[in-house]
Amino acid sequence: MFSEIRAVFSRRYLLQNTAMEVFMANRTSVMFNFPDQATVKKVVYSLPRVGVGTSYGLPQARRISLATPRQLFKSSNMTQRWQRREISNFEYLMFLNTIAGRTYNDLNQYPVFPWVLTNYDSEELNLTLPGNFRDLSKEPFTTFLLSANNNKFDHPDRTFSAVARSWRNCQRDTYDVKELIPEFYYLPEMFVNSNGYHLGMREGSTMVCDVDLPAWAKKPEDLVRINRMATEAQIQSFGQTPSQLLIEPHPPRSSAMHLSPLMFKDQMQQDVIMVLKFPSNSPVTHISANTLPHLTVPAVVTVTCSRVFAVNRWHNTVGLRGAPGYSIEQAHQLPIEMDSLIANSSGSNKRQITDLVDQSIQITTHCFVVTADNRYILVCGFWDKSFRVYSSETGTLTQIVFGHWDVVTCLARSESYIGGDCYIVSGSRDATLLLWYWSGRHHIIGDNPNNRGPCLVHTITGDLLRALEGPDYYQCPRLISVSSEGHCIIYYERGHFCNFSINGKLLAQMEGNDSTRAILLSSDGHNLATGGDNGVVEVWQACDFKQLYVYPGCDAGIRAMDLSHDQRTLITGMASGSIVAFNIDFNRWHYEHQNRY
Repeated sequence: MFSEIRAVFSRRYLLQNTAMEVFMANRTSVMFNFPDQATVKKVVYSLPRVGVGTSYGLPQARRISLATPRQLFKSSNMTQRWQRREISNFEYLMFLNTIAGRTYNDLNQYPVFPWVLTNYDSEELNLTLPGNFRDLSKEPFTTFLLSANNNKFDHPDRTFSAVARSWRNCQRDTYDVKELIPEFYYLPEMFVNSNGYHLGMREGSTMVCDVDLPAWAKKPEDLVRINRMATEAQIQSFGQTPSQLLIEPHPPRSSAMHLSPLMFKDQMQQDVIMVLKFPSNSPVTHISANTLPHLTVPAVVTVTCSRVFAVNRWHNTVGLRGAPGYSIEQAHQLPIEMDSLIANSSGSNKRQITDLVDQSIQITTHCFVVTADNRYILVCGFWDKSFRVYSSETGTLTQIVFGHWDVVTCLARSESYIGGDCYIVSGSRDATLLLWYWSGRHHIIGDNPNNRGPCLVHTITGDLLRALEGPDYYQCPRLISVSSEGHCIIYYERGHFCNFSINGKLLAQMEGNDSTRAILLSSDGHNLATGGDNGVVEVWQACDFKQLYVYPGCDAGIRAMDLSHDQRTLITGMASGSIVAFNIDFNRWHYEHQNRY
């Protein structure tokens, strides 16, 4: 159990510093209350030395777990990352809530978000008009609170039942003051009475059921999406700031023009950065771009259909073009350097996976997984119903993993945790999934057939959460891409695409190219890149599958694709045995910048 702990925060409970919140590897958290602060300190020093995790740029030390909110704020790198636009406004606000002591485990200290918009009546909403935004420099009535009835639904006239009405009441009634909660910006289901509870009648005999939406939101997903866009708008800046974190004005955020100057120039940089041709001529069927600068060897790992892999070194200069301090020497340095063992044909035997695979298995991008440190490659499709782990340095077999009753046909991994730990999911031909734990320290795995039907979403303990069911004629899923926001893009046979929420609601569908071989969502889930046999990369708006851009066609079909860590380079694996690197800047399709291209 202790090995599953990822972060420890000291917390307040009933205005006393007597609580502690523990975050686990499976993304759950538990809050404990103790008799006094001394007991909290003893417990923290008995737990693993994980600090508050690795996300905030703070050392993993027990003193960090006991630090005050102001100390955490001043010591972390999150403000600088926010200024450089490496994280979104939403992520930064969640960071401020978390270190200030707000938690989902205590309703008295639930995370709060501001109202950002003021217009909830218009049929259409223009996010470029300042009048549609709230003046965040004016302080809300932060000292007024409402008391909810214990174990009862609130009075119908006080129940949150209309967005526009709640906003009007906040402006004119000091006894009905509400700020928002984070779910307002990511959970459309909160506006729907899906369980059909009887919430009573308002005065005027109006039944309280689903929340009445603004006129410009046709469905709850529109409200959440537009609110999130408004939160990220450059027209907004910090007004009031939490006193437990700041005693001076908050620093401003850098503009997108300063960070991406080429985005605003008349002459855009070319779409294609480079083409890298491998000697084998075998189609590149898998690409894994683990390019974070803190890695020992940032690299783009490629695997071909003939199971020849290459560890191509990544140079972290491509995302800096046009930035201050960018040198001429860096401009001439290509982002990807071919694996020297492949380029010189010396020691190429160290790059060949020679073990025999089942001949009935089609080699696709899902047959391979590369660990986050680029040191190991997991491969499936073997006749003995195993999947195997190979060293990317020597090409030697390090582990054979058994557990399936049929040939393993696909692999996937989660994000990596502290020390490189992650979860591995293996799927076999008999429609069985197994979950494994990869130890980053020890580099090992610890402990009715049908190819038609819906995609199923499970917890990591195996419980079925949702079935993602498309229209009746969308039967055979082929590709899937999931964003950090929980949206799932599924590509079916015959060129059908579907966009699902994590709760199984079908948000959009499209009939596209039947020859699609690779799909990829941007990190925020707003944009989708696709590629296929026609050799063309297309960029789509994920929420409604609106086509945003078409890259120039390549001379071969596309088999795989991945993005660099900074989301500035799209790398595709080609059927001709080469890889192509494209310039990509998702900001160029943001509504605020479209008129600058």
